[in-house]
Amino acid sequence: MRHFILFIFLVTVTLFGSCNKQKQSDAAYIFVTLNDNVIDASAFINDASVIKLETNDDCLIQRISKIQYYDSKIFILDIAVNSVLIFNEDGSFNKKLSKAGQGPGEYIQLIDFFIQDNFLYVMDFSSQSILKYDFDFHFLEKYKYKTFGSQLIRKDGLFWLYNEPSYQENDCQFTCLNEKDETLNQFLPRKNLPNKFKWGDVNVFAIVNNNLLYASPMYNSIIYHEINNNFVPVYEIRFNKNNFPKDENINDYDIFSPSFNYTLKWNFFVSNKYLIFDYMYNYNRRHCFYNLKNRETNFGVVNNDIIKEFFFFPRWGNDDYLFQEVASHHVKEDFIFLSNYNEKIKEIHEDDNPVIIMYVLKK
Repeated sequence: MRHFILFIFLVTVTLFGSCNKQKQSDAAYIFVTLNDNVIDASAFINDASVIKLETNDDCLIQRISKIQYYDSKIFILDIAVNSVLIFNEDGSFNKKLSKAGQGPGEYIQLIDFFIQDNFLYVMDFSSQSILKYDFDFHFLEKYKYKTFGSQLIRKDGLFWLYNEPSYQENDCQFTCLNEKDETLNQFLPRKNLPNKFKWGDVNVFAIVNNNLLYASPMYNSIIYHEINNNFVPVYEIRFNKNNFPKDENINDYDIFSPSFNYTLKWNFFVSNKYLIFDYMYNYNRRHCFYNLKNRETNFGVVNNDIIKEFFFFPRWGNDDYLFQEVASHHVKEDFIFLSNYNEKIKEIHEDDNPVIIMYVLKK
């Protein structure tokens, strides 16, 4: 849904400046051996909660596009219904931002959001703007940008954007701008994109305690760390012989084709203790937990011994929390045993809002 909307609204723009080409030789290697190793979730996770989201006419969710946990509340972006919904930690509905329109304080099409210092920043893809609200959804400020930004994060009063392809010269993957709508820098030039490339919903930013900012392009093996408003390579993931060749253009490949023989990083998360990323091998999703303190690496298929007999597939995370969703009809048909972790599951209906799993990482 995210990228279907992006192409509907795709129009021609001119990007400011040139892209900053980052050196990749300074990154520390994280070596991943592709095998059938099994690791226990309990080695990295302290606890998990099964949360049944309340369902009523005011908070119906069509598809979760992003989750951020903040101040004991769960913020959910649903691009399809063009809203940000807030749920309490027990799953009860709190409130919803729904201000679609073209007037002051309104947006046309949400594509991302980010919460910082009790403010909600939402990204309106079609108007190329960021809108700032307080938690009562009072409109406070509007910021403009001139790229096809699709993912947003904020640090030290600056906005960092991940950009979709513009098919223009000086097309860059990341942009840094200030609150005066001034582009301060752009990073990582993007090569021309043939039509065969298929986009996926993959996160490209991670921030820890509003202080440490990381970025990594979609399906890229390099993870960058922000230092003095610049991206510096800090880690490089190595899959041995399955590495994607550095001299090749990933956009020349259909990465979802059965004939694609390389291993790629997908989502990545950074907590106070771990760098976590997932990857595919032998048609199974695997995870790597890299200990940032002692540099110990554990990787393989995750045995979810926290919620037994349940698959481990977090799609969102911030700070020391990871989140995954399960559609209500799947819970009712295949995972009704989740009621052992939350009695409300016993009464679930097929058309209810999704069930959320919240994992708390070890510190």
